[in-house]
Amino acid sequence: MDYKFYEDLLDNMVSHIYGSKITVDEKGIFEWNKNADGTTTYRSIKKLHNFKVLKEKETTQESKGKVSYMTFKNSFYISEISPENTFDIYSSGGGMVKRYTFRKVSSKIEKIEEKVITIR
Repeated sequence: MDYKFYEDLLDNMVSHIYGSKITVDEKGIFEWNKNADGTTTYRSIKKLHNFKVLKEKETTQESKGKVSYMTFKNSFYISEISPENTFDIYSSGGGMVKRYTFRKVSSKIEKIEEKVITIR
């Protein structure tokens, strides 16, 4: 598997979807978990490879009085490209988990589906 290809593709897609101001805390390659009967469950993932993320500084939990403020980690994972030239991006952060499905057609990429999996 060409990790550099997938990392570049994921970086380009995250930038395209969220813009350049998003902070990426975790990124990598994943596959969807399987149910006992072998069908795919689209609610949880199995991380296959993590890419190194350069961080400017570590974020810490802030507390003021009795209230604690925590920041969510922004995680982005990409699946391998299927024989049908489709791939998924799994994103979590900001209290929401989303699944994007894309199709790669020659040098262009088109979005097929955007689905919210969970809201915290």
